[in-house]
Amino acid sequence: MTLDGERRIPFSIYTRSHSTCAPDAEHGRASFGFNRLPAELQLRILASCPPSTLFQLMHVSSTLRAEASKRFRAEPSAYFLVEAWWLLDGAHPGKTSCDMAFLAHVENIEVEYQPSLTTEICPRRNDVLTIRQDLIRAFWNSLTRIFPEVKKVILNHNGECITWPDGPGPLPLALQLLLRACPRHVDASTLMLDKGDPARGSGTVGMPLERWRRSVYRLGEDGLWKRSEPDKVRMTVMMPVKRFIGPVGEFQKLYYDFTENILLQKYELWPLMVEALDRHHFDGGNREPFSCPIPECHAYLEKPGAWTIHVAEMHFQERKRLVEALPCALKVGFKNRMHALEAKAKEIDAQYKRIGDEWNEKDGLRRRDMERSWMEQLENDEAWSTGNAARESPLWTEFPKQVYVGEGCT
Repeated sequence: MTLDGERRIPFSIYTRSHSTCAPDAEHGRASFGFNRLPAELQLRILASCPPSTLFQLMHVSSTLRAEASKRFRAEPSAYFLVEAWWLLDGAHPGKTSCDMAFLAHVENIEVEYQPSLTTEICPRRNDVLTIRQDLIRAFWNSLTRIFPEVKKVILNHNGECITWPDGPGPLPLALQLLLRACPRHVDASTLMLDKGDPARGSGTVGMPLERWRRSVYRLGEDGLWKRSEPDKVRMTVMMPVKRFIGPVGEFQKLYYDFTENILLQKYELWPLMVEALDRHHFDGGNREPFSCPIPECHAYLEKPGAWTIHVAEMHFQERKRLVEALPCALKVGFKNRMHALEAKAKEIDAQYKRIGDEWNEKDGLRRRDMERSWMEQLENDEAWSTGNAARESPLWTEFPKQVYVGEGCT
């Protein structure tokens, strides 16, 4: 989960088989004989398979690979995640951790759109608004080039817009322009945070708080914006990652492991703690009202869900205090999880330090070797191409800065 509360499903989890039984392969073929069934029945069975099963069939059955792959890519509830800044920047393979070969087959895409991008597409200086048509074209050119099979795109704008519309309509002007420029064969929409009416918090003391809701907007055939409720079964799936090989890959993997694994797992502990405490008092037929465990707060929670709303409104920044206030039965498990993640972060920092020590050796011999190997890979490995010459690649220009000052990942 991101710091903004967005749920992310790693590709390895999305495609993992959850079956608890593993029958012998020869026995399975003898008793079932799937390949001997009429083609229509085979397709009917494939249509009922979950994505994890389809993914396994893509890799073990040459006969079913094409059909299983088609159905896996077209799963309507799964949207694969990509960042808007990467598309605006030209979608170079060296600036992403994604497996580029997989991207060529994706049909449903969720674009993580940061609110700050609005001021890049539609900057305002000295009260003069400029529309960067070049960025709008770059966005869709990159998207359709990298995702030639794309059918649906959701621009996820999760955050309060700092500069609200510079024109008519319920969306920031930059988003309106992006959606209007969408190619005809793509179904594009945006997921927005809408501000609702203020409501008083659930604590005993509190000022009226703003209510927010998620809304989907798409352009209607009449040219007007249509609002609808978000699809509750839609999943945001992270792309499969590229192979991190060579000196460039070794270094970039450290950043990926921290930002895409450890940080997201740290952020998810907060909502898990909130839900765990609610279930501790009200799950399984229990009804045990309780006082807010945060010191100095006197709110009394009497029904399921009240605690979740109370925390969201009154204690969103109280992560560390909450874990200390949990009952012992819950505290131990969450603390162990936190310590395990901290240990992984320290391992990554130690690897950063090792690379930095090699780079900063006094005789400079190791530095020359490292520079030579980096240049060779950046010049010849398309997976790390950034659209620049090797020595001008941001991967290289940032590397000496990071290892010299020993920034690490934390």
